[in-house]
Amino acid sequence: MRERARTAAPTAVAQLSVKDVTRAHGNRTVLDQVSFTVRPGEKAAVIGKNGSGKSTLLRLLAAAEAPDTGEITVSFPGGTGHLARSLDLDPDRTVQDAVDLALAELRDTERRLRAAEGHLRAAEGHLRAHRGTVVAAAQDRLLQAAADGAAVGALEDEGVVGRRDAGADQPRGHQDGTLVP
Repeated sequence: MRERARTAAPTAVAQLSVKDVTRAHGNRTVLDQVSFTVRPGEKAAVIGKNGSGKSTLLRLLAAAEAPDTGEITVSFPGGTGHLARSLDLDPDRTVQDAVDLALAELRDTERRLRAAEGHLRAAEGHLRAHRGTVVAAAQDRLLQAAADGAAVGALEDEGVVGRRDAGADQPRGHQDGTLVP
C-alpha cells in the first residue's frame, strides 16, 4: 500500500511576539530577556508581584515605551492602546473626568467614523435617487431609437430614404448605416 506524504499543519502567524526584551528603570532591571509568542485564538495573562514589571511589559506592548534591548511585534487589527494605571488629573476633578480624558482619542475616532458613515449613506442615497433617472433616460433613448427605426423603415418602404448596410450596393445610403435623403 502506498504511504501518504505527511505535511505539517500551517503554523498560525503570531499576533504578539516578544523576543529577548530587556527593560530597566535606572539601575533596576524589571524585564530581563523576556520572550513569548501569542498566536490567534490563544489567551495570555500577566501575573506577578508588585514591581515585577507587569505594567512595564504592558506599556512596551502598547508602544508607550521602547525596550532597552530586544524586539516586540504586535499585529492586531486596529492596533493596541494603553490606559495608564494613574492619570495626571487635578485633585478637584471627578472620576468621570478621568474616564473622559482617557477615552478622548477613542471617542474622537468614533465621531469621525460615524461622520464618514453618514457621508457614505448620503452618497448611497444620492446614487439610488439618480439611478432611477439614469435608467429612465436610457429607456427613453431606447424607445426613441425604436420609434426612429420604425419611422425610417416606413420611409424606406415609401422610397423616401435609403440605407446602405455593410456590403450592400444601394446608391442612397452610406456604409456606416447613416441615412441619406
